[in-house]
Amino acid sequence: MEKEALKRIFDFIKNKDNKRHKKDETLEWKLLFNEPLTEKDLNVKGNLDLVRTKITSLPKGLKVGGWLDLQLSKITSLPEGLKVGLFLDLTESDIKSLPEGLKVGGHLFLDYTNINSLPKGLEVKRVIYAKHTNLNFYMIPKWVNAGAIVLTHKVLFNSNLIVDGALNLSGTYIQSLPEGLKIYGTLDIESSDIALLPKGLEVEGDLYTLNSSFYQYEYTDNQIREMIKPGFIKGKIFR
Repeated sequence: MEKEALKRIFDFIKNKDNKRHKKDETLEWKLLFNEPLTEKDLNVKGNLDLVRTKITSLPKGLKVGGWLDLQLSKITSLPEGLKVGLFLDLTESDIKSLPEGLKVGGHLFLDYTNINSLPKGLEVKRVIYAKHTNLNFYMIPKWVNAGAIVLTHKVLFNSNLIVDGALNLSGTYIQSLPEGLKIYGTLDIESSDIALLPKGLEVEGDLYTLNSSFYQYEYTDNQIREMIKPGFIKGKIFR
C-alpha cells in the first residue's frame, strides 16, 4: 500500500507538470518500482544512494563510479562482479554474504552486519571495516586484497599498504603499523594501542595521537620525525 501511494504521488506530479518527472528516470526509482532497466542504467557514473530502502537485491552488471550507500537497507545480496569506484557502505544492512569478484576503489563498510566470510576475488583499495561482525583474525583468507582490515579487536595490514585517503585507527587495539606505510591523507591513532611509528612512514596530512599508547611518551615533533626516517609527516602533529 505504501509503495502504491508513493507512486501515485509521483504520477500526480508528473501529470500536473505535463511532462515526465525527473525522479522516475533515476535508477533508484526503477529499482524501487521494478521498472525495466537499460544498459545505461547499469553504468552509474556518480553515486547511488539506497539508504534505508527496502530493496533486497541489485541487478547483474551494475557498476557505480562513485559511492554505493546501502546503510540500514534490506539488501540481502549483491551481484557477482560488482564494481564500485569509491566506497561501498553496508553498515547495519541485512546483507549476509558478499559476491565473488567484488571490487571497491575506496573503503568497504561491513560494520554491524551478519557477514562471516570474505569471497574470492575481493579487492578493496583502502580499508575493510568489519567491526561488530562475526569475522575474526582466523577467518581472513589469503586471497583478500585490501590495504587494511579493521575488526572489532584487531587491525590486519597488507605488507605494501598505500592508502589514497585518510587512515583512521582510533579506538582500536592495534599495536603496530607496517614499515613503509604510505598515507595520502591524515593518520588518526587516537585512543589506540600503537606505541611506536614505523620506519619509512609517509603521511601527507596530519597525525593525531591523543590518548594513544604513543601519546603517553610525550615525544617532541623532532623525535617523531627522527623515529620514522626516511619517512615524513607533512601536516601537523596533534598530541
